[in-house]
Amino acid sequence: MEVGGLPVTQNEFLPYMNEEKGEVTNYFNVTYGAEDSKHYWREQGWRAFICYRYGH
Repeated sequence: MEVGGLPVTQNEFLPYMNEEKGEVTNYFNVTYGAEDSKHYWREQGWRAFICYRYGH
């Protein structure tokens, strides 16, 4: 995965994502009607977080 054009491992990225998980989930739920689910963070959440946080 890349963040800001730099390669980042999932282990490096996870602590930052976990800090903002609630805010990102709420934003995508309110803005796009995305529902949080058991598999959300495995299937969509990583991309949603990067899009929300870094505008990509």
